Amino acid sequence: MPPKKRTVEDQYRSFTPREHVLNRSGMYIGDMSNVRKPCWVYDEAEKKMVFKDLTYNPGICKLFDELITNVLDEAKRDDTLTECKITFSDEGFVVENNGRGIQLVEHRVGNCYLPEFLFGKMLTSSNYDDTEQREGAGTNGIGAKAANIFSKEFEVKIVNKGEEYVQVWRNNMAERTEPKIKKTKSARDYVKITAKPDFARFDMENMSSNSTQKVLEQRATEISGLCGKQVSVSINGKKISTRTFEDYVDLYLGRDKKAVPRAFAVMDDWQVCIAANPYDDFVQISTVNGCHTRDGGTHVDLVTRPLCKKIGENLAAKHKDLTVPGKLVEAQLMVFVNTTVPNPKFSSQSKDQLITPWKDFRNRWPLEEPFVKRVEKLGIMDAVLATAKAREMKALRTPKAKRGRLTDIPKLNDANKAGNSMAESAKCTLILTEGDSAKSMAISGLESRMRDYYGVFPLKGKLLNTRDVTAKKLSDNAEVQAIVRILGLQFGKKYVHGVAGLRYGKIMVMTDQDDDGFHIKGLLINFIHSFWPELLKVQGFVTAMLTPIVKARRGREILEFYNTADYATWKEQTNGGAGYNVKYYKGLGTSTSVEAKEYFKKMQLLDYRISCDADDQAIIKAFGPSKDYSDSRKEWIRESLANPVEVNYKNKHFTTTRFVDEELVIFANTAVRRAIPSVVDGLKPSQRKVLFGCFKRNLRTEIKVAQLAGYISEHAAYHHGEMSLNETIVGMAQNFVGSKNMNLLQPAGQFGTRIKGGKDSASPRYIFTHLSENAQSLFDKNDEIALKYLDDDGQSIEPTYYVPVLPLALVNGFKGIATGFSTDCPCFNPSELKTLLLQLIAVDGDETKVDGLSNMTPWYNGFTGDIYEKAKNKWLTVGCWHKIGEDSIEITDLPIGTWTDDYIELLKKMESEGKISRYDDYSGEHQVKIRVNFDRGVLSQFERVENENAMEEYMKLTSTLNATNMYVISPGGEIMYMESPKDILLEFYRVRSHFYNLRYKYIANRTVKEIEIAKSRIKFIRAVSEGNLNMMKMKRQDIVSYLKRNKYYEYGEYSYLLDMKMISMSEEKVAALQGEIDKKEEFAKALKCKVPSDLWKEDLSSL
Repeated sequence: MPPKKRTVEDQYRSFTPREHVLNRSGMYIGDMSNVRKPCWVYDEAEKKMVFKDLTYNPGICKLFDELITNVLDEAKRDDTLTECKITFSDEGFVVENNGRGIQLVEHRVGNCYLPEFLFGKMLTSSNYDDTEQREGAGTNGIGAKAANIFSKEFEVKIVNKGEEYVQVWRNNMAERTEPKIKKTKSARDYVKITAKPDFARFDMENMSSNSTQKVLEQRATEISGLCGKQVSVSINGKKISTRTFEDYVDLYLGRDKKAVPRAFAVMDDWQVCIAANPYDDFVQISTVNGCHTRDGGTHVDLVTRPLCKKIGENLAAKHKDLTVPGKLVEAQLMVFVNTTVPNPKFSSQSKDQLITPWKDFRNRWPLEEPFVKRVEKLGIMDAVLATAKAREMKALRTPKAKRGRLTDIPKLNDANKAGNSMAESAKCTLILTEGDSAKSMAISGLESRMRDYYGVFPLKGKLLNTRDVTAKKLSDNAEVQAIVRILGLQFGKKYVHGVAGLRYGKIMVMTDQDDDGFHIKGLLINFIHSFWPELLKVQGFVTAMLTPIVKARRGREILEFYNTADYATWKEQTNGGAGYNVKYYKGLGTSTSVEAKEYFKKMQLLDYRISCDADDQAIIKAFGPSKDYSDSRKEWIRESLANPVEVNYKNKHFTTTRFVDEELVIFANTAVRRAIPSVVDGLKPSQRKVLFGCFKRNLRTEIKVAQLAGYISEHAAYHHGEMSLNETIVGMAQNFVGSKNMNLLQPAGQFGTRIKGGKDSASPRYIFTHLSENAQSLFDKNDEIALKYLDDDGQSIEPTYYVPVLPLALVNGFKGIATGFSTDCPCFNPSELKTLLLQLIAVDGDETKVDGLSNMTPWYNGFTGDIYEKAKNKWLTVGCWHKIGEDSIEITDLPIGTWTDDYIELLKKMESEGKISRYDDYSGEHQVKIRVNFDRGVLSQFERVENENAMEEYMKLTSTLNATNMYVISPGGEIMYMESPKDILLEFYRVRSHFYNLRYKYIANRTVKEIEIAKSRIKFIRAVSEGNLNMMKMKRQDIVSYLKRNKYYEYGEYSYLLDMKMISMSEEKVAALQGEIDKKEEFAKALKCKVPSDLWKEDLSSL
């Protein structure tokens, strides 16, 4: 049967406004079906908002929202509105508020009372005047009518100025009662709306059908926070404690702001809070004009986009090889936004998303630098960095392992069988050597038949620490990429079947048996562990060749020692190795080709692998990011110093834990000692070696820096790069403002200036230096006899520390970075330190009797700015400027640590950003002179600001100095943390006082000895001249016997007498000696009248 033909009336229908709302509900209240979605609700047990999956009805929520936002809109206009009562029941909800309410007057156009006009007439609103800026949520004149239309029963009750108005609508606003108006004695005006939704239309039986009421309660709580303290909101008689925006945020984050840091900002129309996001995706909780914008919108974008862009740019500036899109930053944020937007536009009547263009906002969110910095300190930066690195690492690709020989990798001697069949490749070993000389040694040691299965590749130095590195840095690192290609590794691949698919089945590390060699070995193990930890579980995949550090030969007998403890024990047992020829092996390059062949013939291999989770953690502890593992590394190093463990090479199987605790810790300890100065002389070992060499050479005339570096290497056993030693020498001679207060070497040539912070020094081949006057006045030769000099393979080198007159650790400050430790101390005034020391000397070191010990302020020679105390052991340095015109200033000094070139770059940026109009630089190598012009009126604005440092902060003329991270090496060699500069001064005083006691005794004993020697010489001359001693007819031993019998002063087997020249046997010499005795006795007499501290006072007075 053919379908019935549709009439025109069937095809084209007309709805009344009420029918249109009912039949096209999605346009007005959104989704009417029950949905299961994650949403925020208050959890009574946890006493906070939680994000959980709930079944609720968005349509019902919208009806309630239309009523509750009316209350918020009214609260903005009516300061007498002080309470809002919300009541929920199975039938629906009631919203009641006090205040001036709605006037009970007739609307002449609507021909009804105003309440009916507002709640019962379609398309009526106070929001239709588009010439007027409205700040409410309503837009289209539907609003509360939607709650009426979708209700079985909808009652409006109003009390206003002694009259009560009641009107009821039923059956979706199809039926209405006439309003009942009567007089009332109620002194309280209010509006009370009761809505009983038509639950059948929402596929619900009542309010208890699902969790809709919980969602509505959350919305009521939100409105309470937005209304402010003036309005008390209650739910079913229970008052909501949330009364402010901050209270509302606390419901989500908790009240403990230390546990969950947050950054608040309130400006103009905006209330904003940012916190670190504990969830996987970006979270925004926002409202505009009281409407909860579930899906955010342009108001949220206006806050987050510029903020995330700025944070991304700041991170990219610090990590130049990393791209940080704003979206990555956004994902780490939990954002709360409440704002007011005139005439808001939403994506739909459900008002879940604001679409008002930014240009139509009355006040745009003003992103300010202090707020950005507060957000950056919330703990999000590490997460953003990790995400950015992981994102780029995921995109990192490596070519498939090449079969056959590799010919395009410089310096690689590829094994003949590498990259052939899987079985042959598994037999191959890649030897990674420490430099070219070690490669030559390895090749000379390999027999020709071994070349099929052994490849050799030299490492240029220290391998990149790949634990916390970006993909770009990884892909740009030629050495890492070479190792990956040689081995046939692939990033992102899991080698669950061992070495299958690799070009080599084993790695053999050949490094020197010293601290740097252990570090190189560790960096390689760390590299493998970073990307392919499963390979470290394969026995024999990473090995190292064990070579001796000492060999002792006697005839055909050859003894080999692999650690210093075994060698020391052997020396004790053999009277210092008597009869043996001992050779120290500083590196693999010391070995001959014959010895190299022996190494491979009697190959001793150490095996490194992971056997448990603790082994994984050991590697991560050693090489993981400092911010995460600094404390555990400190504990590791301190433990090793307190309980040193000698490497036991008899057990050749090393777990990574054992490797870290026995071998790698040796590097860590050495690195700490290289980077951290002694509390006594303020010097690091490299600086002390330079000073030792200069003293040994008595360097009073100029020498090229490059030549001095060579001399130091030879005479002070410096075993590291010449470039590093050159930099140390140059640094010790630099004396520009902000470098140090007392340079120990004298600069002759271009040693660097404050223009570039010393980085503009000339080549070491073209500049000269020698000991400065400071060095000669700070260090006394009389102290040298009491110093403890170190030994390097039988060579006497620098002492463990020198004992200067002043504490150089404070005079010149220090900085250092090492494994697990960093250290930093500003410079202090030598004159102030001298005064404090004299006061301590006067009270025998009783610190309680000395004023000023706890109030030392950093001081830099030549700095004309100011240094203020900010907090304990923290100071603010401020550059100098003065006004030279109505809109111009002249900067005459920069804050400590800010170099002229860097500051000029900052001014260029400020000029391009319009923060200044122009600058002119007249600075030289010693002085700063920069003129800055501003737009008219800018300077006068700063004069009106209460912050006295506003101008300095704007012009970046401040820097911070801290004395909160001061680690030093104690006199006993331990790592010491100093809580304040006072602690350094007191420790220095204690040690220096002891050495003045030693110096006093030494000088006194030496003077006695010199007097006795002079007296014996006079006696000797007279014995010879008078004929009592005729040496021409005596043997030397007879002469010595004579001298002993006649009680001559015994010293050096009497060589001071027997080696005298005949010309000395004269009365003139006797007279000279007597004069010397008189002076020495006078000196001794004067010395007896002194105490050791008097020597210190004399030294201090001569400075």
